[in-house]
Amino acid sequence: MEKSENDKKGFVFIIDDDRASLDIVEQSLVKYGLNVKGFNNPIQGYEAITRSSQSDCECIVLDLLMPELDGFSFIMKLKKEHSEIEIPIIISSGNESIEYIKKGLELGAYDYFTKPLTKDDLEVTLPQKVKNAIIHHRTNKLLIEKNKKITEDLKLAKRFMLQLLPDLAQGKQDESKSFDKVHLQKSKSQFLYEYRPFNEIGGDLVDIVENNNSLVLFVVDISGHGISAAMIATFIKAEFQRYFFEKSDIKAFIHELNSTLYKLFFESFFCTVFLARYDKISKTLYYINCAHPPATVLSNSGMYILKPTGTLLGMFEDFTCKIKNIKVENQSILSVFTDGTYEFSVDSNNQIFGLYRLQSLAKVIYNYYFKNNQIDLKKFHNLVLMSLDKYSNYNYEDDFLLFNMILD
Repeated sequence: MEKSENDKKGFVFIIDDDRASLDIVEQSLVKYGLNVKGFNNPIQGYEAITRSSQSDCECIVLDLLMPELDGFSFIMKLKKEHSEIEIPIIISSGNESIEYIKKGLELGAYDYFTKPLTKDDLEVTLPQKVKNAIIHHRTNKLLIEKNKKITEDLKLAKRFMLQLLPDLAQGKQDESKSFDKVHLQKSKSQFLYEYRPFNEIGGDLVDIVENNNSLVLFVVDISGHGISAAMIATFIKAEFQRYFFEKSDIKAFIHELNSTLYKLFFESFFCTVFLARYDKISKTLYYINCAHPPATVLSNSGMYILKPTGTLLGMFEDFTCKIKNIKVENQSILSVFTDGTYEFSVDSNNQIFGLYRLQSLAKVIYNYYFKNNQIDLKKFHNLVLMSLDKYSNYNYEDDFLLFNMILD
């Protein structure tokens, strides 16, 4: 049989204390065009496997009944001491008991055969089993390498995506936590947020454009996760920055953005948006909520819920929305979030924490600090986060974005 280049790569390690049996298997595999190394001492075979690179050994043919180190103990020892080594093991045994075979497979063996081997076993069955195991090993190794590359790319993309969030002034990103948590403080306006993508990167976005007398806040939740959602978030942020660099009409921007998204992507995705402009002189918050979770304004007078005033963006050509406004009291806190902050299970029955509980939690915390004349944004923000983490046990099921800002 003609040997391919793939057949010449790597080695099959045969470990069997019976020299005659080892030679028979070795001759069979050599005839098939495979590179073989034989060991009739299991400890020597174990040491050869663990000190060689994984590319040297692509398959192990392992006898179960051996002195010093039987096949079962060999597999368990390898998994315990060198879990990083993932080489398919084909077990062989003169014992045809199904319990032996079952135990070996449960320990992680790839395949098995029983001895004595017939002529057909030696010429067809055994060589084919070994070749299948080698193909499995190479495919698995390739997938691991590709997944490693994808993971590295996603981490780089995550760093890039986090640069799309508002620039830091007094705070800084905590790289020791792999950017899982991002806190932010600004000198002109006091605000903090926490962003935790469900995957390495996600589709939630927050941005701010600010001048001396007003600021525009933009919070977006894009359908889906991962690279596609992150790329769309990049595009939307660029549109936001481009528009509000010179203009301030939030309704005109929303209509323009919906038209652009609909033409470019045509119903292939949608997003929810909370867009607000805060006039610091008149202390008025003008907002548009496009199917986004209701934001809240917490003040001494109570909690004001900023419900949706428009439809999803990117889904409909005939888009409608309304601007609403609210007069803001001193020491009020605007809290904006995506649904990942409250759509998580709190018990084994999959009961959802829910929007109402999040709103009630924020209200209780705000009232506590206000009554004690201690409206401290950082304390408020961190206590809300700590409470959510406790209720969720950190098992969030979507991108997580929580933004809090003092309106003063």
